[in-house]
Amino acid sequence: MFNADLALSVTMTAISTLLSVIMLPANLMLYARLSYEGNILDILDWWALFTAIAIVIGAITLGLFCSAKFDSHRFHLNANRVRTARVVLTRSLTPRLLLFILNHHLSCVDW
Repeated sequence: MFNADLALSVTMTAISTLLSVIMLPANLMLYARLSYEGNILDILDWWALFTAIAIVIGAITLGLFCSAKFDSHRFHLNANRVRTARVVLTRSLTPRLLLFILNHHLSCVDW
């Protein structure tokens, strides 16, 4: 896991991030409609969602640029360590963060 192919990892991350532009809002709409009554989709802050996705895509672009510019074994080794830590944190925090955002918006609504 720690000495994996960096190019493959970056490519898979880039593809999944680009797909998230469509899949994250689609999942959010699906689960919001199934979990809550009423028109919850008008309440959500879609601009903030797409801004967050744009920031992630920008970070991946910067990572690709740095990987091409600084082609050394040491850089790739450190980048791989950072990637592993990021994956662990992202996979453990993302579901909780989405639930927090959704519950925060619902608590601000006068039912």
